[in-house]
Amino acid sequence: MWDENVQDLTDSYNESGDVSVTLRKVFSEKKLNKVEKSDWSIMKIDRWLNKLANLSGEAEQLSHLQFIVKRIGPLELQYLLRLIKKDLRINAGVKHILDAVVMSLFGKIFGGKKQEAVPTTQESIQKLLDTEELLMKKQAFLEAKIKEEVATAVKHGTKNKRMALHALNRKRQHEKNLSHIDGVLQTLEFQRQSLENASTNAEVLNVMGAASKALKAAHNNMDIDNVHDLMEDIAEQQEVANEIAEAISSPIGINSQVDDDDLLAELEALEQEELDKQLLDVCFDKTHRLVKPTPVSLPDVPSRELPTAAKATKSKEQDDLDALSNWASA
Repeated sequence: MWDENVQDLTDSYNESGDVSVTLRKVFSEKKLNKVEKSDWSIMKIDRWLNKLANLSGEAEQLSHLQFIVKRIGPLELQYLLRLIKKDLRINAGVKHILDAVVMSLFGKIFGGKKQEAVPTTQESIQKLLDTEELLMKKQAFLEAKIKEEVATAVKHGTKNKRMALHALNRKRQHEKNLSHIDGVLQTLEFQRQSLENASTNAEVLNVMGAASKALKAAHNNMDIDNVHDLMEDIAEQQEVANEIAEAISSPIGINSQVDDDDLLAELEALEQEELDKQLLDVCFDKTHRLVKPTPVSLPDVPSRELPTAAKATKSKEQDDLDALSNWASA
């Protein structure tokens, strides 16, 4: 099948005593196939073996063997040949195989030891919170008991030293339990914070992974060289558009050669003419002919003195004085 020297294969077989090992070595050393491990399932192997068993001609069997040899690795070839020879060499007889199968079925039927499901992060955090709440309630209970024992010791005092000592002893036990609960609460809080941080980090990593995949998908159809070419094309077309706009906006014909100095001189002449009109107060009609301005009628200058408010007030005061004088002389 591989055009190997028959004598070399025979010598290798005499050394190992197993034709499957001999062929595996040749298969590996000569690198006759790049496949290290195939994806053939047990059912596929079983169908191949059944077909091999139904072939009667040597040429057909050889062709069937060549087909699978190109698709499996060296170690798989070794055990496939052992299956064909019915010599697996696994140091296990029929009894051992049947015992293993029966025990496996027995465990499935009667329920073997099931592997406990690993709790989620949120479930663990909630359990820790519940435990912390329970310990804090116990902590409050112990603090209340300590106050009661102190009150009992003070109450008995020197009157009943035995009761007072018992109360103080119970107080110390409660304080010891309280200190123990404080340490447990600190440990639980630290563990809960670690789980929360781990959950946050996992969520952040998931979001970052999704964002990375989305960014990769967005850039999948992009090539930096194509982007540079596109930007150069846009810049070139923009230059062409600017040139076209400039060409369209440029005046054409006879008036396009008018000198700016002549236009400025004409503008200054018009401004001077308007200034002269304002200074001379000269009127022009629509045909630009000089006309006489329309006279404006003004009121005559008064010939007598106008009365003032002060004189009117003085005349009234004089009338009042004359009336008072006439009344006094009557």
